[in-house]
Amino acid sequence: MTRFPVTSDLSDLGQPAPISPEESQADLPQAQDVPRGQQRLIRRVLTPALRWWLQTQVEAVTELEIDLQAKDQQVLTGYLPLVRVLAVGVIFQGLCLTQARLQAENIRVNLGQVLRGKPLKLLEPIQAWGELHLTSADLQQSLDSDLMRSALRDLVVIFSQELDQPLPTALATLHVAEATVNFSHGALDCTLNLLGEQPFTISFASEIGLAGPQCLEFRQLRAFGLEPQTIQINLGENVHLETLRLTPEKLICEGGLTVFP
Repeated sequence: MTRFPVTSDLSDLGQPAPISPEESQADLPQAQDVPRGQQRLIRRVLTPALRWWLQTQVEAVTELEIDLQAKDQQVLTGYLPLVRVLAVGVIFQGLCLTQARLQAENIRVNLGQVLRGKPLKLLEPIQAWGELHLTSADLQQSLDSDLMRSALRDLVVIFSQELDQPLPTALATLHVAEATVNFSHGALDCTLNLLGEQPFTISFASEIGLAGPQCLEFRQLRAFGLEPQTIQINLGENVHLETLRLTPEKLICEGGLTVFP
């Protein structure tokens, strides 16, 4: 297992130009023609290239551990049967994660270009499966992400309709100024100070579950003495969640994600 401390935010790195599978594998050496010392050298080149590619998929990551499971002959063809990744301190699409433990199988990469100093690219979509850990502090820091802001706008609209009150702020300008988030008794307790045209505060409690593989659901959401409400967040067709567990310390999600070249 290779361990890499990472301190920089790589979200602004440029994307390499598209390549064809034929071009990416051009001039690959044959396994029988490569001395074992050079095969080990190729692994030492491929692992940092894989690390760089993983960093470009997130906005920030504090630490990466990469476990590449492949025979030398497989590596020489650009085929990686199994890659396991442990990432700590991740920010992905504005969502903060204390830990992400993932693995993917049957990965094909442009090894021919990597050996010529080009960035690593996937040649085919892959399915990554694993487990994500979010603490209450992670969720608190994620509230200004696009995903959570969309959910907050839905929440404000529902409360305004139920209370028969005008919307307290322009939804487009809504953002979280201060938040308190706690996990307790299998539920989420949250107090949000929101800023927009007018500042206002929402306090609510909610259960969290799955309405489907792509849909996160806040159930029995209670605030302002209203009847319990339900809000759903669509996570996108590339996500496939299987289980979601809330403990007093963190939210644990298990499932998969399709990653495209």
